[in-house]
Amino acid sequence: MTDARYIPTASGFAGSPSKDDAKKLFRPRQMNLRTLSFLMMLAIAVLPVSVFYSWVGRTAFENELKRVDENHLIIAKNLSSTLSRYSADAIAVFEGALTQNNDENSYGRLLNKFDICKVLFFNEHDDLLSQVGRQQASEQEIPSSEIVSELRELAISKPGETFVSGIHQTKDGPHFFIFNLLNDGRFAIAPWSSSYVQKLQKSVAFGELGHSMMVDQNGLVVAHPNPEWERVNKNASKLPVVQAMLAGETGVMQFYSPPMDADMIAGFTSVPETGWGIMVPQPIRELEVRASAIQQTALFVSALGVALAIAVGLWFSRVLTAPIVSIATSAKRVATGDLSSRVETSGIYVPSEIEHLSRTFDRMVEDIERKNEQLNYQLQIEKQLSEERAVLLAEAQRAYAMKSEFISTISHELRTPLTSIRGSVDLALSGRLGELNAKIENILNVGRRNTERLLLLVNDILDFSSLEAGQITLNRDQISAEKMLADAIEMNAPFACNTKVKLVAHTIPVPFDTIVDPERIQQVFSNLISNAIKFSGNGELVELSAEKEGEFGIFRITDHGNGVPKEFRPHLFDRFTQADSADTRQVGGTGLGLAISKALVEKHGGTIDFETAIGVGTTFFFKIPLAPTPTTNR
Repeated sequence: MTDARYIPTASGFAGSPSKDDAKKLFRPRQMNLRTLSFLMMLAIAVLPVSVFYSWVGRTAFENELKRVDENHLIIAKNLSSTLSRYSADAIAVFEGALTQNNDENSYGRLLNKFDICKVLFFNEHDDLLSQVGRQQASEQEIPSSEIVSELRELAISKPGETFVSGIHQTKDGPHFFIFNLLNDGRFAIAPWSSSYVQKLQKSVAFGELGHSMMVDQNGLVVAHPNPEWERVNKNASKLPVVQAMLAGETGVMQFYSPPMDADMIAGFTSVPETGWGIMVPQPIRELEVRASAIQQTALFVSALGVALAIAVGLWFSRVLTAPIVSIATSAKRVATGDLSSRVETSGIYVPSEIEHLSRTFDRMVEDIERKNEQLNYQLQIEKQLSEERAVLLAEAQRAYAMKSEFISTISHELRTPLTSIRGSVDLALSGRLGELNAKIENILNVGRRNTERLLLLVNDILDFSSLEAGQITLNRDQISAEKMLADAIEMNAPFACNTKVKLVAHTIPVPFDTIVDPERIQQVFSNLISNAIKFSGNGELVELSAEKEGEFGIFRITDHGNGVPKEFRPHLFDRFTQADSADTRQVGGTGLGLAISKALVEKHGGTIDFETAIGVGTTFFFKIPLAPTPTTNR
């Protein structure tokens, strides 16, 4: 076996096709319309012809088998009916002879008519007592003592009942024996020649090797085309079809015949009066030969149909494609810029659809020529407008840059004095400058809260401006999800404590690590947790959880507040967006937290979304890629 391996090269792996090679490999093969129409016509014609030929080939042999099933079984049943009447009459004649006087030889003519030699009467010692027939029995016509003893044993079980024996070889040739153990102790035996059965068998012959065959109730051959089988009464009881006949069955069977070295099919039945079996076999190869002859005829008809289809297809493809080629030629000239080109259709027969197409094409070229002039005029106008738009766009970009720079500058300038103001207020509130009365302390607390609110707004504006300008760089580090949740709980615990909201982190089912900027991710956590706390009531839970989901880690922050109103859901991650209601105005906020969180998560290669239900609560969740799994060198 060849060991196929990729060998690294400068551009990848040797043996792997490039994109250009793949495009060339799978590029559609072009084919002209005449060839395509001819092949389609041929396919339409060949398909039913092929189906017809296949159907004939498949059904010819099946029809032969069906015909054999019907005919051979009918022949077998007719032979059975004939032999049934013949044997019933012979038995009746035999039983009539039992009542005749022993000296009445005139009854012998009737016996001979049914191939019964004589009716012989024996005593209990198997000595010949008398006979019924035209003349005295010769020594050859008297059955041997062994046969008489064998037949007596068969008759002892049912005295007074007439039996027919199987075929026996006697000095006078093969015979059946009709026998009856009379009530007066005599034993009547009549040798019954098989000549009529053999004669009846020879009357049935068909095909090369089709024939009939009769066996006795023991499966010994009585009549067969092979004289040797008749002479020795060949034992055929091992053949399955013979076993079926001896069991009294009627039908059709396929079997293998060792003497003929061929698969055979035969209709078979039996003779109820004697238990004989009759079958009409024929080699299956003869059926195949007849089916093959039918198939050859079908092949000739199919070939004739294909030839006719080829001729018609060639003519039709030429008639169909000639005017289309003319249209294609004109189209090529138009494509090169010759708008004066027009279609010329000619021929004995031009389909009306193609004639209509030609006229439509000419009108289209005229329209193109007219619109081309209009387009050139419009292009000149658009060129002038484009230059004006470029100037306006440049001015808009400069204005936007100036706006961003102005916001950033103002934010920086505001943060320093605001920080100083907050420090001063904190110092006054600490009591180091002297004790304050309640009114002044209350005023200072209001100032402190508003100062913190302004600082939060300035910091959010600065962060968002940096994100928009792409000036934030992530300092990534590998950190576990468990630590991320623990840090988030720790950092936001004071705010939760002040609002009497409980922060709870659930156990992570399967621990995992991520590669993140811890400071920025904690900023995302803080924004989402602070939102959840703001919209939760006193004593309610804000739940944090994490789990693996494919190649991502997913983090959830769930509150049990009022939920997000439907009208604000599509815009929740937009800048300066808040649910405009009394509750949300009371909790405050800049409206930038969710927009900043979304930008930071996406910068980590993740996504953020939420689920909410009115009166139930809201769950914000974000996904970030997992840390790569270490590989083991082998």
